Amino acid sequence: MTGLDKEIKAVIFDLDGTLYNQSKLRKLMLKEILLYFAFRPHKIRDLRIISTFRKLREKNFDKPTDNLQEDEYLWTAEAVGCDQQSVRRTIEEWIYNRPLKYMLECRQTGLADFMDFLQSKSFKTGVFSDYPAQTKLQALNLKVQHIVCATDKDVNQLKPDPKGLQLICQRMGESPQTCLFIGDRMERDGECAQRLGMPFLILNKEKSQENHFFRDYAELMELFKETFDQK
Repeated sequence: MTGLDKEIKAVIFDLDGTLYNQSKLRKLMLKEILLYFAFRPHKIRDLRIISTFRKLREKNFDKPTDNLQEDEYLWTAEAVGCDQQSVRRTIEEWIYNRPLKYMLECRQTGLADFMDFLQSKSFKTGVFSDYPAQTKLQALNLKVQHIVCATDKDVNQLKPDPKGLQLICQRMGESPQTCLFIGDRMERDGECAQRLGMPFLILNKEKSQENHFFRDYAELMELFKETFDQK
C-alpha cells in the first residue's frame, strides 16, 4: 500500500463499493428481486429496465450530456421501448430505495471507526459518487461535510471525468494535492484522481500488497495513525 503525504487535509470517498460491500448488497437484493418477480410475471419488463440502465451507464460513461439525470433515463427508455417515467419509477424503486434497508448491514467493516478518527483529527470529509448519495449515507449512518454527485447539474459527468472531484475540492477550499480520494475501482476512481493529480487509494483486499491498494479500513486507519499521529 502506498504511503501517505503528511500534507493531506481532506479525504473524499467514492460511495458504492467503497462505503458498503456491494457484493453482499447485490446478493441480498437478488433474493428480494427473485421473490418479487416470481409472483408478478406481468412486471418482468422492470428487470430489463434495471439491467439496461446499469449497462448503459457503464457504456455511456464518457458520453457528453447537458443533463445526465434525464439522459440516463432517456437512454434506457429508448433501448427498452418504454416511456421515461416508467424507467424513472423502476430505477427509483429498485436502485435508489429498496436497497436502503440493507445498507447498514453491508457497511464496510471498520469504516465507522475510521470516520471517527478523521473527525478527531479535523480532516475535511466528502463523498463524490456517480449515483445520488444523500439517502445512502443516511442509511449507512455516516456523515460527511461535502457531497457531490455525477448527476448534479453543475457536474453532469460520470467518472473518470474529474469534474465532480474538482468541484468538491473547490467547495472544501483545498487543492487536489491536499486531498485523498478513496474508491474501489482503479479504472474509474483511480483514473479520476490521476487526471486531477490527486493522491488516491483503492479498496481491494486481493491487491492490498500493491501500490495504491488497501485491504480494509482497519489497515487504512493504522496507516493514518502512523502518518498523522502528531496532528
